[in-house]
Amino acid sequence: MTNKIKILLLVTLFYTSCNSSKYPKSLVEIDSLCYSNPQLALTKLEQIGNNFDTTQTAYWMYYNLLKLKAQEKTCTPHPNLGKINLLKSYYERNDDKKLLPEIYYLTGTTYLDLHDSPQALEYFHKTLNECKDIRLKGLTYAQLGYIMLYQGNFSSAIDFYKKSYHIDLIRNDIKGQIYDLRDLGYTYANTNKVDSAIFFSQQSLQLALKAKMPKMITSAKSSLANIYLDSRQDVDSAAKYFLPLLNDIREENKSGTFSMAIKYYKLCNLPDSVNYYIKKIEETGDVYAKEAAYREKVEMALKKNCSYKDLLSWKLFIQYADSIENISNANAIAKSQSLYDYTQKEKEYIKLQNENKQHKLWQIIYGLTTLLTFLLFYVYYKKYKIAKNEQKRQTMELQHILEKSASQKTNNKDTLSQIKETNIYSIFIQKTQNKNNINENEWKEWVTSKSVWIRHRSSLV
Repeated sequence: MTNKIKILLLVTLFYTSCNSSKYPKSLVEIDSLCYSNPQLALTKLEQIGNNFDTTQTAYWMYYNLLKLKAQEKTCTPHPNLGKINLLKSYYERNDDKKLLPEIYYLTGTTYLDLHDSPQALEYFHKTLNECKDIRLKGLTYAQLGYIMLYQGNFSSAIDFYKKSYHIDLIRNDIKGQIYDLRDLGYTYANTNKVDSAIFFSQQSLQLALKAKMPKMITSAKSSLANIYLDSRQDVDSAAKYFLPLLNDIREENKSGTFSMAIKYYKLCNLPDSVNYYIKKIEETGDVYAKEAAYREKVEMALKKNCSYKDLLSWKLFIQYADSIENISNANAIAKSQSLYDYTQKEKEYIKLQNENKQHKLWQIIYGLTTLLTFLLFYVYYKKYKIAKNEQKRQTMELQHILEKSASQKTNNKDTLSQIKETNIYSIFIQKTQNKNNINENEWKEWVTSKSVWIRHRSSLV
C-alpha cells in the first residue's frame, strides 16, 4: 500500500512539473490569484510588467491574458477590442485547449460591457463548447443567465442560474452560491413569484452571514428589501432589511439605496423624508435614479397646486425620461436582435442534436445489420459444413457397401466353381442331359452339397 502511495505521489509531481514548466512560475502563481485575490494579481503583474521579456511571445500573450482576467474580476473596464482580438487570434492559431476558452469568456464579457449581447452570447457559447474547466463553465452560465434576464427571457435565466449554482455547490464556492441565489431571487421577483424570490434571497443572505462577507450581506439585504418594497405587502419586513443599509452607504450603492429610501418612506407616508432622499439623488444619483426621483416629485406636485419649482421638476423629469427612452430604444433593438440570434442558435443546436440522434440511429441500424449478416453467414456456413460432412459420410458408406458387394460376388463365384468341381455335380448334369432319373442316395448327396454351399455363402455375408 505504501509503495502505491509513493508511486501516486511521484506521478502527481511529474505531471505537475510538466504542466508548470510551460510558463514561468511567477505567471502561474499570478494566475492562481486572479480568482481569489484579483487586485493582488494586478499589483504583481504591474511589478513584473516593466522588465518583462516581450520577445517571448507565448509568455507575453499569457501575461496579457492574465491582466485581462484580473481586470475582469475587479470590474475594471476592458480595453478596446483590438487587444482582445489579438489574443483570440493567437490562441486560436496555436489551438491552446486550456487558455482558448478563457479568452473566449473574456471576449464575451467585453462585448457585454459594450452592450453587444448577440456577440457576447456567441462567445459564451464558444466558451462552453471548448471548456473543460468546471469553474469557468459556472461563470459562463451565470453570464448567460444575466443576458437572458436582461432580455426578459426569465425562464432561460432561471435555468442558467441554477446550472451555475449547481457547479458552485460541487466546487463548494460559497461566494458563487451567494451570487447565484441572489440572482435567482431577483429573477423570480421579475416573474411576480414573490415567495420564490424571498426564499432564494433569504438563502443568499444566510450564506453571506455564515461566511461573514460584508459586501455580500449588503447585496443580499438590498435584494430582499427591494422585493418587499416592490410587492408592497410587508413594510415591516422591508424595514428590517432596508434600514440597516442607511448606516453604511458606499459610493457605488448610493443611487440604489436612495431610490429604496424613496419607496420605503412613500409607503410609510412620510413626504418630508421622500423629498430629502430626492435631493440626495439630485446630487449623486445616476440617470435611472434621477428619472424615478423626478417622477415621484411630479406625482407629489400633482396632488397639490403646482408652483414654478414644481414645473421645473416636471421639465427635469421629462428630460431624464427622454434620456432613458433613448437608452431603452437602443437596448430594445439590441435585445430584439440578441433574442433573435439566441433563438436561431437554439434552433441550430436542436437541429444538430436531432442530426446527432439520427446519425446514432443509423449507426445502430448499421451495427445490427452487420451483426445479422454475420449471424446469417455463420448459420449458412454451419449448415454447409454439416451437409458436406453428411455427404462425405454417405459417400464413404456407399463405397464400403460397393466394396462389400464386390467381395461377395467374388466369393460366390469361387464357391460355385468349387461346387462344379464336385463328383455329384457332374453326375447330376450328366443324368439331366440323358433324361435319367436320380436315385435317392444321389439326391441326398446333392442336397448335402447345396446346404454346404448355402452355409458357406451365409458365412460370407
